[in-house]
Amino acid sequence: MYLVIDPRDDTYVFTHEDPRLDGCQAAVMEDIALEGPVLHYGWRPGDPDREPYLGRSPHDPTHFRIFDSSYDCQLAGFEPLGRQFVTVNRWQQYVERTASTP
Repeated sequence: MYLVIDPRDDTYVFTHEDPRLDGCQAAVMEDIALEGPVLHYGWRPGDPDREPYLGRSPHDPTHFRIFDSSYDCQLAGFEPLGRQFVTVNRWQQYVERTASTP
């Protein structure tokens, strides 16, 4: 898995394919591990009371986990990163989605 932190708004963008193949000019991190309910665009269907929260392992900067809340993230000892993240297969999907967002 790959990770790009969008320089426009600091969104953590996790991709399955190398973003550079779609022309991504931002810094790309490789060999990223992401645990949790990895669904496109960071949303969990069917559970509006939970807001997915991203955390990073304090022992491995390439290991990320999606938690149900910031509380769960802190309880697990992960560095809290927030709710601004998405998962997509390709960088182009993220580009298209953000281009259509006002």
